[in-house]
Amino acid sequence: MDNSQTDDLPISDIDPAASPPTATVDLGLLLDPRTMITIGRGSAAMPESAEIRTGGGEPAGRWRALNMPHDGQLRFLGVLVTPNVLRAQAGGIDLQAETGSVRLPDAGRVELDYGALIEALRDEGMDVGRCFEFLRRALVTPGASPEQPVWRFLFGMLSAISRQDGFVEILGSPEGGGLLLQGWSVHLPPGALDLGILAGSFEMGRATIATFERPDLPATARGLVAHVPQLSVDPGAVQRIHFRAGEEYLHLDVVERRLVLGPEETAGHLRDVQAKLKAEPAILGALRRLCRPRFTGIDTVTTLTQPVRIAADLALHAAGAGVFVSGWLLDPRRLVRDVTLRSSAGRVIGRVDEAWVRLPRADVSQGFAQDALFAADLARPHDQRHGFMAFVPSETTIAAEETLYLELGLGDDACAFAPLRLERPEPGAVLSRLLGSVNLDDPAIEEIVSRHLGPLAAALGTARRGNDVAASPRSFGTLPWRIAVSVITALPAEFKDLDVNLAQLAGDPDLADCEMIFVAPRTGGERAAAALKRGAEFYGAAGTLVLTDRSLDRFEAMEVGARHARGDLLLFLSPSVLPRERGWLGRMRKALAGLPAPGVLSPTLLYEDESIRFAGSAEPPPQSAIASLGRFAGYSQHWLASRELAPVWAGTMDCALMPRQLFESCGGFSRVLLGPEFKNADFALSLRTQGQRAYWLPDVSLYALDEPETPDANEYWTRVRALVDRWAFSQQWSPVLAA
Repeated sequence: MDNSQTDDLPISDIDPAASPPTATVDLGLLLDPRTMITIGRGSAAMPESAEIRTGGGEPAGRWRALNMPHDGQLRFLGVLVTPNVLRAQAGGIDLQAETGSVRLPDAGRVELDYGALIEALRDEGMDVGRCFEFLRRALVTPGASPEQPVWRFLFGMLSAISRQDGFVEILGSPEGGGLLLQGWSVHLPPGALDLGILAGSFEMGRATIATFERPDLPATARGLVAHVPQLSVDPGAVQRIHFRAGEEYLHLDVVERRLVLGPEETAGHLRDVQAKLKAEPAILGALRRLCRPRFTGIDTVTTLTQPVRIAADLALHAAGAGVFVSGWLLDPRRLVRDVTLRSSAGRVIGRVDEAWVRLPRADVSQGFAQDALFAADLARPHDQRHGFMAFVPSETTIAAEETLYLELGLGDDACAFAPLRLERPEPGAVLSRLLGSVNLDDPAIEEIVSRHLGPLAAALGTARRGNDVAASPRSFGTLPWRIAVSVITALPAEFKDLDVNLAQLAGDPDLADCEMIFVAPRTGGERAAAALKRGAEFYGAAGTLVLTDRSLDRFEAMEVGARHARGDLLLFLSPSVLPRERGWLGRMRKALAGLPAPGVLSPTLLYEDESIRFAGSAEPPPQSAIASLGRFAGYSQHWLASRELAPVWAGTMDCALMPRQLFESCGGFSRVLLGPEFKNADFALSLRTQGQRAYWLPDVSLYALDEPETPDANEYWTRVRALVDRWAFSQQWSPVLAA
């Protein structure tokens, strides 16, 4: 709760590097099995920060210290955090710091009652307030629960060293959230100050405080109103307020017959006392904002008499990650001070105007050019960047009954509301529409991708992990009694040549113990179903046709196929890859079985003219060409003469054989990436992080024909998608590739 002190205080005139300091520990206070506070004396300044080394010499914890010279002696207050701290301290601890090593001996005595620590600090003439601030910084870690022993100790110490300075008489919780207090104090000044709130637990928060004159109080006391935002404290449970004034710790007790106000009553009460409050303008403005009108579920922007209008084109919630909102704000006079995303449940999701990218929207100017409210402003030269796009990070869960809305701040006393309609359709459809609306030539495209589209796409992709594709499997043929390999092929819609694939594959004796799994979209998959009905029995093919409820890229489709696989080995095979001869799969299985550890195996792939399409690569290509997997692409096949099985950085999922368990341990194919371009490289890097490798088998070669373009291949949004995927891939894998 220190608002002016820092740890950068003079500690000693002694140079710690001159000679290794020796130390004596007079007292140890055991807080929990891992934490001990020590009081001692040193021949020189103790290291303020150090690693704890025990008998094995390995780092075993951390040390923090505050050095305090007094009466020619150098006392220190230290914090030890290490497993089984009592045993470690009794056996002697070495503190390893940049200035060298210091031996910390056993404590002269160990106490469990914090009262002994406070008594010792006072007996030694140490500044108890400064010691408390040091301990608060040294002991409290991010996410620490108020119920933990550390917090209980800090609250107990604070209660012991503080004295009463006034009372709290009125408490409430404004609709905007937080805690409102009214009472009186002698030393609590107006402004921004840290307050410690004792209720069911002990919490701290930064308060906005204003004061006012009260004739019923002594001349040295003043009435006060304070708001502590972002606290979920029940106003009726508050017992005491702690604060620091100068070097002294003080507290306000809550009177027994306190008045507890509801949200509407709190706002009304604050309006009544506004006129008599005194503080800096910024503080008074913050308190006035608590009295703004509240959201009642209706749009109030359209009724404003000021030239301000707003509309949201899209609002999308990515569960556990944040909210994406795009639209336009027409504000030619710059009257809007802030745009905040809020929930009807009373929560602030975040500031939109602090996150957004502004985009040109000349159509908005044209649409309001004849409106009398805007005509004069729009007739003059003005900025056309009315559009905005923002991803507001938030881990908040949004219930189905909640309404999100934009609050436009028009001053401390005025605001307007625009309700949002959260869209909850299939994320892929939303993203394609959103990405199609982005201008690739916008100078801010990199910021748009990195701050907004990328995080949104990654969050939606993560949320879609798992079996979220509705699929209908249809069996065909008679399966072998034992299935060794599941051959998984993703078919594009209206695939015309399945008869060719059946003829080339099913007649090979090496596939006698294999099942075939074809995955196709239900719409357009009728042709595949007809081909299997017509040819499966003739060619002796057996397996499953899986029809999905929507179109998938080939990696998504292959993962759906893998979920229906029965074999211990998976062979991912593109429909455009066809054998040159029989026996190829048997040779691949033999090579896979001979690997030193489970891995992924790919053969050589050739174009129809016998030139190379895939022949592996020992190292990843530059990130600018990461989607490229192989080497010698386009070279003549003779470049591969006399080559042997070799590890490569990535196999090709056009033809890849692997154990099913390995595929599952890697988490399958990426669901964060939107398109297929980087998914092969992503899987290769996931494989490497699992400690497995990919291999290339040169002496097995298959033809890889040119694949027909997918319906969306030339659509504008796919170009934006590639930028988003490149960002997401770089976010995850740049450190690995750099290493």
